[in-house]
Amino acid sequence: MDLENSQNNMYSFEVSDNRSLVLVVEDSIETGEAISHNLDCIGFNVKLVSSVKAAIEFLTRHSPDIILSDYNLPFKSGLDLFKETRKHPSWSEIPFLFISGDKDEAARDQSLKLGADDFLSKPIVPAELQAIIEGKLIKAKLRQEQEKSRFERFRKRIIHTLSHEFRTPLVSITTGTELLIDEYTALQDEQVKTLLQSILKGGQRLERLVDDFMVMQQIDVGYAEKSYRQFKGIISIRELVEFLEEKFSTDLLLQYPNAEITFNLSESVGSKSLEVFK
Repeated sequence: MDLENSQNNMYSFEVSDNRSLVLVVEDSIETGEAISHNLDCIGFNVKLVSSVKAAIEFLTRHSPDIILSDYNLPFKSGLDLFKETRKHPSWSEIPFLFISGDKDEAARDQSLKLGADDFLSKPIVPAELQAIIEGKLIKAKLRQEQEKSRFERFRKRIIHTLSHEFRTPLVSITTGTELLIDEYTALQDEQVKTLLQSILKGGQRLERLVDDFMVMQQIDVGYAEKSYRQFKGIISIRELVEFLEEKFSTDLLLQYPNAEITFNLSESVGSKSLEVFK
């Protein structure tokens, strides 16, 4: 009997509930109901599902604060679910706990080596489960606060640096332009060319600074999240080189239109390293 369709399943996630949400993945009705009841009684919001497929479907719509999964599930195992969550950037930071009815030390060791937060054996002691979940949630919240604090310090430092750096190219542009206007008749062709090159470089540098500033603004309002998520996950060396090739080729050709730029990826380096030649 499927837990998702069970009429006795009283522990369905409520969108308006402000309590910490625990996603419980358990194919045994009795065990799933018992765990969910205990968690519900101690103040957690619980969503109970019975398969990896149902868990993935839920994760695509909601973000639980912690995942508690049976190791041995039908069709796909709890380990498969764990690996899937670690591939997905928006799920990878969710604390993940395994539970198992088997005293399988090899499974426990493998899970912990892959980064699982804990591996518990059945029967589950409610007080122990509560303490472990609360501890993992506190740790996750602390990590989020630390990351937020580091980002805020970085953001302030970048804005301060950009504010200072804006002045340097502006001086080149304004000074060079003033000289051309005031001394144009007295300047030699080579001097004019030098001033124009200085103005051009100042403008290009200012353009780069504006781009950097716009990125900071996008990060501030959340528009850069999509790009962050795209490259936070695991990507191949070839994908990375192709991205860098397109990016650097465009930037370099704008500055050095007559340059010949070549990127070569050595097949022998595999997925461990790369070589880029100019």
